[in-house]
Amino acid sequence: MSKVIIWGTGSYERRIFSEGITADIVGYLETTPTISEYRGYRVFSFDTIPDDYDFIICAFMATDEAFRIIEDKGIDYEKVVFLKPGRRFRIFNDDERINSILSEKTLYRYYNEYGMVDAKLLNEDIAKYSKENKDSSFDIHERNLYPIVREKYASAGDVDFYFWQDLWAAKRIIASKVKSHWDVGSRINGFVSTLLAADIEVNVIDVRPLDTLVEGMHFIQDDATELENVDDNSIDSFSAICSIEHFGLGRYGDPIRPDAWEVFINRLQRKMKSGGNIFISVPVGEQRVEFNAHRVFYPQTIIDKFSQCNLVEFSGVERKGKDICFDLNVDIHRYDNWDMRFGVGLFWFRKK
Repeated sequence: MSKVIIWGTGSYERRIFSEGITADIVGYLETTPTISEYRGYRVFSFDTIPDDYDFIICAFMATDEAFRIIEDKGIDYEKVVFLKPGRRFRIFNDDERINSILSEKTLYRYYNEYGMVDAKLLNEDIAKYSKENKDSSFDIHERNLYPIVREKYASAGDVDFYFWQDLWAAKRIIASKVKSHWDVGSRINGFVSTLLAADIEVNVIDVRPLDTLVEGMHFIQDDATELENVDDNSIDSFSAICSIEHFGLGRYGDPIRPDAWEVFINRLQRKMKSGGNIFISVPVGEQRVEFNAHRVFYPQTIIDKFSQCNLVEFSGVERKGKDICFDLNVDIHRYDNWDMRFGVGLFWFRKK
């Protein structure tokens, strides 16, 4: 059995460990060790790695960074098993080596990460099914093969950032008993469909096209920065779930405009009726632009820009270990110096 050192002690390693490997663990490796022992094994630095190992399993997400580190440290990358391809480096290990180290569950993930189907594992299932099947009308024929291997060990669903923020906003909008709602850029197949199921008419503005007509949804393809198609003091209920942070970055074909998010907020407040509710979510943390994906805001920046509104609620969605968690009514400065990349701030404003 191969002797391996596992590089990483974070959430990705925990998933791999829970799925199992078929090798003897010599210890763990951290680029800059913060602990001396993990799961009962010694934690090594690159300067203290023993010679008695066969492979290092790279069990964290940053493959490009890992590749650069092992080059810098002079380690033979043929002795490093990368479980995920990088943007610049796609180091694929030979079948025999991978099959001898990874459990079947981890192996499925590995082949899927690299866009490959492991015929051996699929053929084992075909053979087992064919042996046990007693109904000839459901015999497997090659012309009807439709192999799907990505879902064999997948979870039942994703309780992710979008799940929590969609749920947060939809519950409050439905509870308000409005009959008509406006939205800019939120998810059609999730958030908007939930409102439609509650018999709320939804007016959707998005710079991207939508060819499908849906009863109860009125779609306007437009750059929402100026809200030119909406009358002043006309909106009772409004949402923008993870959309404002993208305005003016060109990601979705909109024109480059650095101040688009500010222009939008100022214009939105003019369009709202007194007492109207606004539900928005944006990435929060140390303020910056990660071009051209999105901006990240200090929560106070958003609150200050909504100067014509009162803040009813500020909640958050953040990563805790391997879980994505919802936190109700958190302090607005919770994420200002957060050591994670960013959380999602959920803001409920009411027009004065």
